[in-house]
Amino acid sequence: MTTSGGELMEMNQSLTGSAPAPRVLDLGSALRRLRGDRQLLLDLISFFLEDYPQVSAEIHRSAEQQNGDELCLAAHSLKGLAANFDAHEVVEAAGAIEQHAKAGDLTSAAQLVPGLDVALNRLTADLCNYREAQHK
Repeated sequence: MTTSGGELMEMNQSLTGSAPAPRVLDLGSALRRLRGDRQLLLDLISFFLEDYPQVSAEIHRSAEQQNGDELCLAAHSLKGLAANFDAHEVVEAAGAIEQHAKAGDLTSAAQLVPGLDVALNRLTADLCNYREAQHK
């Protein structure tokens, strides 16, 4: 039995009684922007997976050290990297950190970092799964 993503979300909602989890990314949209170039998409995925750990570490370091300029820059960089995959959850979380840092509200920015980590974990898992499926 094959079910669509929407049907799975509805089933999850009816079983758990909760709202469905947000969609982590939209590789179909990303692929359309790349005019169907799967190799370019795989290259972007590889670049992201290689680059995001350093950017994430910089977000953590900057938040811990209360360095607003560096936090703003790192969050902005991560937001741009994630936008390639229409990863709205990461884009929104990084964007919120960036805005708080830019406004000088470093306490609020730092409080958002754990949520960003959760979103990044979901995104990287999905990107790794996609990349592995393409190499089979």
